Amino acid sequence: MLKCNKYNFTYVNENLSFEGALLDSLIRLEEDPSENILLAGIDELTDAYFTITENAGFWNKDIHGNDTLRDASGKGSIAGEGAGFFLVNGNEHPDNYAVFRGVQSFYKPQSNEETTQFIRDFLSSHDIELGEIDLLITGFNGDSESDNYYERIENGLFSGIPRAIYKHLCGEYHTSSAFASWLAAMILKTQQCPEYIMKHAKAPSSFRNILIYNQDKNINHSLILLSAC
Repeated sequence: MLKCNKYNFTYVNENLSFEGALLDSLIRLEEDPSENILLAGIDELTDAYFTITENAGFWNKDIHGNDTLRDASGKGSIAGEGAGFFLVNGNEHPDNYAVFRGVQSFYKPQSNEETTQFIRDFLSSHDIELGEIDLLITGFNGDSESDNYYERIENGLFSGIPRAIYKHLCGEYHTSSAFASWLAAMILKTQQCPEYIMKHAKAPSSFRNILIYNQDKNINHSLILLSAC
């Protein structure tokens, strides 16, 4: 329909779908930085999908409104949907919003120590010290079991680093990390951070590096690193 008959790939891998597309984009730009890539993360909340996931216990009926998500307890989150699009290339331009520095995923870590080491190794591979992370954005979603994994890492490895959440804005869906990436890019471009996404401490006055950490039931974990241009 769009008459776009060149390289087209769709990645469908639960909460690592957007990360797979982003990784593919970064690999292609290493080969040819002049390429223009339309990168997207899309999910639609259909009636059938909502019914199936509701019956599976994905959603918490006691959460009344997105604003109450951060104070929720019990099992389940709130359902969401969204579509985020990015024009990605390897060229420097004054209108650029941010730089995708890297993306990586890991599967079923056996301990907090394993998760911590993976994050350290990821940052080290991109020559970033832990103290150079200006903001950590996590996939905190109101599910007490899932959020417990974030809490352990936040209170350990990221203690003292400003932390933010985003799923109270968009809900829970597989490609919500695309929404988080848009949010991080906007913060880096404008050098402003809305206070209503902050979880701990106030937002810093300037931003150079933002790390997005998302996971689903301690199975699929992912990291996306964005930096200012």
